[in-house]
Amino acid sequence: MMASNYPSRSIIMYSGGRDSSLAACLELAAGRAVDLVTVQTGAVIPSEIRNYRTMELRHAFADASISEARVKAHGIFRRIALENLESDFKAYETNLILLGHQLAMQCATIVYARQTGATCVVSGFSGYQSAMYMEQDESAVAISTLLFAESGIEFKAPILDYRSLDEVKYRLLDFGVTTKSLEEVSLFADSFSQPQPGAIEGYLNEKLEIARDYIALRTSALAE
Repeated sequence: MMASNYPSRSIIMYSGGRDSSLAACLELAAGRAVDLVTVQTGAVIPSEIRNYRTMELRHAFADASISEARVKAHGIFRRIALENLESDFKAYETNLILLGHQLAMQCATIVYARQTGATCVVSGFSGYQSAMYMEQDESAVAISTLLFAESGIEFKAPILDYRSLDEVKYRLLDFGVTTKSLEEVSLFADSFSQPQPGAIEGYLNEKLEIARDYIALRTSALAE
């Protein structure tokens, strides 16, 4: 659904997992309204399990403004991560599909933010997983921050300060939220190896032109 403008409103890149749920809790605890935005690319096994987490958040923050939106991004996911798959493998010698998947989701979230007037997007990127998942690598986060800034949007990743899974779990319990991960399963989960030094930055920089073209296409009417 299309969210209305709100003076202190944050978009949460939301999966129902622990980290994005905690990111939502932190924004709600700070008195901000949140839009729980789930981007659909076709790369996950569909499930409604995250709805249970959304109900938990609404119960834990009964007086808060919490809205939901689901945004489709099948086309931009294909263009970034799949269209040149063979040449990507040759160039980087690693499966970087999930890195392209994350960039596609960010593009769709930027478009949604521009359409709804939001100026803050919050990710569940976490410090305890930054060495494991390439999209949460320091260089990847820097490029993501730049891409959002180009559209006048602040990109926040408050869970980067959390250095262990237990720390995230205990903080969720502090907010009255259970500690299970209630997110859909990616078809590409556990299908990658760690990329060579420089591959993450090189891949993302190569794909930024596609990302920018997509954002410009989808938001062109807003500039008129």
